[in-house]
Amino acid sequence: MRTMKLIALLFLILGIASCKNESSSTIETKDDAFKTLTAKQIIESGVPVNVTREQLQDMEREAVSRSGKDERPLGALAGYRAAHYRFVTHAKQDENGIVTWTAKCGADLNISDDLFNAFVKEFEEFNAFLQDCMDKGVKCDPVWIDEEYLYHVVDDGWIEDQLKIEKMIKEQGYDKVMKEWIYDRVSRRWVEKKGVKEINGILVSFE
Repeated sequence: MRTMKLIALLFLILGIASCKNESSSTIETKDDAFKTLTAKQIIESGVPVNVTREQLQDMEREAVSRSGKDERPLGALAGYRAAHYRFVTHAKQDENGIVTWTAKCGADLNISDDLFNAFVKEFEEFNAFLQDCMDKGVKCDPVWIDEEYLYHVVDDGWIEDQLKIEKMIKEQGYDKVMKEWIYDRVSRRWVEKKGVKEINGILVSFE
């Protein structure tokens, strides 16, 4: 269950960035400073993220082309993650996990309307899933927007680690990867199971 929640969390943080842009609106911006900053730096500096998902995808493709590797670059995802952080920190979550927000448009959060609408759509679907579970009397353990969630949004190391596992699952299959790797809640990183065991939720090396 913990592993599935981590994958769900990664989807919420990065999933929309790889979706097809269904909006016809585009935003022209000369402020490309955020391209060289980390998500944390963008958040702390207040740099606007006035780009569309399509423009972020172009940045991703360009970075992949330069690196020669078929991997999602962290730099191209920083603007998206900063925008996501701004959205969720201005939202509220009730005891059932349902998320609500007061912002009406991207300008309220210093992000583009395209990204704002993408987050709204994603969390509407998230809420609908939780509501369906409640209506059917099915127990559901939602992803909670808490301190750990916000840490995951801005920490480059965690994102890089999750993308590594995501790639391994695609290449080797979920079952094989889960047999060989385990998530350490203390270091907040994936580690190989070889040489470690979990005691009361803490990973201990026995080599």
